[in-house]
Amino acid sequence: MPPPPAQPPYIGSDPAREYLQFIFGVLGRRRWFLLAFVAVVAGVAAVIANEIKPLYSAETQLVLQSSSGRGTVSGLEALLGGGSDLENDTQAAILTSRMLADRVVDKLQLQTVPFFTGRATTQSSRAHSAADTVQTWIESHFPAIHEALLGGAASKPSEAKLLSQVYDRYFRNLTVTSADRSRVLTIRFVANDPNLAAGIVNTLAQIFIDDQVATRRKSSTEETAMLDDRLAELRQRIEAAQRKVEEFQSKNGVVDGSGATALQREAAEYGQQLLAAQLRRADLDTRARQLQQLANAGGGGLADSAVALESPNIQRLRDQESSVTRQIADLSATYRDDHPRMQQAQAELKDIRAKIAAEMRRLVAAATNQAKLGQQQEAELQAKLDGLRKQIEQQTAVAGSIQLLAADLKTNTQLYAALLGRAHEASALQQSLSASAVRVISRAVPSDRPFYPNKPLLVIAGTAVGLVIGVLLAFVLELLDVGFRTRQQIEGLTGLETVASVPKLARLVRARRLGDLRDVLRDQPDFAEAVRYVRVSLSLAPDGKTPVRRVLVTSSVPGEGKTFVARALAVTFALGGKRVVTVDCDLRQRPRRWKRRNDSGKQFGLADFLAGGVDADGIIGIDPATGLHHIDCGDTKDLVDAPIMLESAQMKALLRTLAERYDMVILDTPPVRMFPDALVLQQSVDKVLFLIRWAKTRREVALDALKGIVQSGCLDPVVGLTQVDPKHAQRFEYTGRLPPRYSEKYPVRREVA
Repeated sequence: MPPPPAQPPYIGSDPAREYLQFIFGVLGRRRWFLLAFVAVVAGVAAVIANEIKPLYSAETQLVLQSSSGRGTVSGLEALLGGGSDLENDTQAAILTSRMLADRVVDKLQLQTVPFFTGRATTQSSRAHSAADTVQTWIESHFPAIHEALLGGAASKPSEAKLLSQVYDRYFRNLTVTSADRSRVLTIRFVANDPNLAAGIVNTLAQIFIDDQVATRRKSSTEETAMLDDRLAELRQRIEAAQRKVEEFQSKNGVVDGSGATALQREAAEYGQQLLAAQLRRADLDTRARQLQQLANAGGGGLADSAVALESPNIQRLRDQESSVTRQIADLSATYRDDHPRMQQAQAELKDIRAKIAAEMRRLVAAATNQAKLGQQQEAELQAKLDGLRKQIEQQTAVAGSIQLLAADLKTNTQLYAALLGRAHEASALQQSLSASAVRVISRAVPSDRPFYPNKPLLVIAGTAVGLVIGVLLAFVLELLDVGFRTRQQIEGLTGLETVASVPKLARLVRARRLGDLRDVLRDQPDFAEAVRYVRVSLSLAPDGKTPVRRVLVTSSVPGEGKTFVARALAVTFALGGKRVVTVDCDLRQRPRRWKRRNDSGKQFGLADFLAGGVDADGIIGIDPATGLHHIDCGDTKDLVDAPIMLESAQMKALLRTLAERYDMVILDTPPVRMFPDALVLQQSVDKVLFLIRWAKTRREVALDALKGIVQSGCLDPVVGLTQVDPKHAQRFEYTGRLPPRYSEKYPVRREVA
């Protein structure tokens, strides 16, 4: 790759400014390419954004009002709604479970919706593949071919595969997220239809709430069934005990137990106390269990229980709560939620509820302690009764048996009454659990604007990406530029003097004819001024004293315009009043233009002179149109070694003779990269003009040719650019740009022949 054109356009100027000029110069030169590339990329982005199927998103939010699934919950947590990341994640897992998905699919019949059957675009697969598109087109236009290629059974998916695809797209587009510090769950679904997305999330939320209610009811129903079974068992035991007492009394003639001994009476009293303690303990256990279950269930069940209604503190706090609630309702009609009075009332309500919760916790703790005390008392009475029973074991079986049967009957009767009361409370609790512990706080509504794609953002992003890539490509194209486009590039890479750039001519065919060169110089003022600049540069002597009389014109490769520039220089020298002769030193070609024949009509030139067939006067021709003297290459077909001939004494003598007769001798030599002729002749000239074709000649080729010239002894060759496009060259030349008023104030003078 050629070196980048990073040399500064101004020798000795600020490097930062130079590189900024280079950067903006590249952008200015490639502006049309950059604009076209950005326009194409933006257009492609717009087409892609327009082709992408729109997707709509719907959301609904649920709040968990109780701490289901935990064994205990504090009163403050129950009042504030509770909060557990583990429980939130558990409920989120339930929402994304296959069980609820089955119910949603069955209720909405999603297996019949095109979005789930593979003919709609999802978020992860937004467009059909090329194969699917071709297959769909063949199926619609050529069903017979489609049937033959794929088969009717293969073209239609099975029911199991269809359901698998429905569930796959359902779970891919469903998202359930839980808040970190709250009990809020957010359900989100993405679909190509806003009504479909909203319907799915709302249906899923309702099914989830119904499932929660059904689960709580099932638990309560199981507890009620257990109590009913226990009551039936106790009822049978009571009936059996009554039958035993009646049978025993009838058999033994015992009517009552008042005739028993003192020890038996004492045992009977302890038995009664034990029965009372057992009943009291059973009642306390039932009461404590009831309060604990109501506390675990959360909500308002505990505050509405019989224990809470009997507490004067609870009633007083409930009255205060009702009063503050009414006050908040009255204030909400006048003030906003952030008003100080509203905030004060809400804070007071919160404080009252906290006190109610604390009182509830105290009642639960008191009931639990009383139950424990009852158990202790029962254990003490049981121990005493056991001791008495050991003492009266020898007493009459009739009195002891009747008392035991009576005690057992009474105990079963009391237990039956306690369990019957618990069954009534469980039935009331089941009715209170009809409300779900989950409620919807934000219901999904169909969106009128898709969330994807954001077409303006895609177009802007595409334009930005296209601009970045276009700028990079512009610099890549600049770095891949193989030729020289400015004189400053040549001077920066070589350090050699560079004369004016010679512009290309539109009428190139006409310009190649020598007879038209004067017309060309007259009709093309820019070209004429460039040639004059070269003429002046070549006329200046290196030491200021020795005149320049012999100039060698060469290039690196053919087609760079060296012959045409050499003849144009000769014409300008001649029009300036100097005697000029041009010598065609390319001894590897046929004679091209000016001819001189002897008396026999044979053509003579430089090759004939070097071969010794003619003198110097016999090879000089004259152009009748301009009077320009010229030496053609001559007959070169029998010439064996051109470099040896050009280095011979005859050639050196010819150059001395021409320098004595003419003011300027211009040697037109072959390209340096092809033949060494120019390297030989440069030893006998005053200056070497090396021409490079603008933007065409590769840099490494030109630099290699210049390297050969310098290594051959010419340390200061003059370099010039040819066939320069003025319109495009201005984009590369900063110093060559002139303001519009400059050309009007100083118009280019046209040379008149």
